[in-house]
Amino acid sequence: MDTKQRIVYFVLVAFLILHSASPANGNSAKRCTNCTCPRNIWRVCSTDGRMYSNSCLLDCDRICDPSVKLAEGKKPPCKS
Repeated sequence: MDTKQRIVYFVLVAFLILHSASPANGNSAKRCTNCTCPRNIWRVCSTDGRMYSNSCLLDCDRICDPSVKLAEGKKPPCKS
């Protein structure tokens, strides 16, 4: 492998590492857990009026903040 190939390889590996470390489609500004959720869109509402892309993301926020709950019967848009 010559120098140019090594540089390209290093840049690609660095990009993949940095990209995989970022939260995927999170609704919270700050995540306290590193949940892995599917990227399907089946929006749900929480009792505090926030909208999540899917229930997995809401469940991840519940790990950090147990007061976050699914708003049963509420459909997006979530704000009243």
